[in-house]
Amino acid sequence: MRGSGSTGASTPVVRREVLDSVGLQDESLRVLEDWDWMLRIAQRRGIHVLPEPLAVIHENGPSDAGFTKLATERFLAKHGEDVRVVGSRHFRRMASQHWENASRCFFRHGRNREGMACVLRALAFSVGRNPALAAALPLASVPMACSERGCCGGC
Repeated sequence: MRGSGSTGASTPVVRREVLDSVGLQDESLRVLEDWDWMLRIAQRRGIHVLPEPLAVIHENGPSDAGFTKLATERFLAKHGEDVRVVGSRHFRRMASQHWENASRCFFRHGRNREGMACVLRALAFSVGRNPALAAALPLASVPMACSERGCCGGC
């Protein structure tokens, strides 16, 4: 895995024998299945990452927040040790990114308390990965407090 880049991929080009040796994506993850699949490929076969982007990703509707949280927990439990081979800093930054993504799903669905819990998990893994996340933390609690008290219609 060392030097693999260990990242998800929008446009992988994969030989049939690679699919035969690592299998298809784990559909039980529902979210992060591409990351899981690419890490399995990197572990067994290695990958090469092209320096230029080959796709522009447009996000459709927000992912199901509950599935995102469960997939994040399962993914980190499944691949945590493998990613730590690359380095604990890399693992912490990757885990932080996934928890931040989960928090966005909760916030988009108005599930602010759960979103805040995911933000705190993201910050616990790597405060410095996204300084704006730490700076926005106090602001995220304002709409949550207002909506719970009904003082201003949820900001």
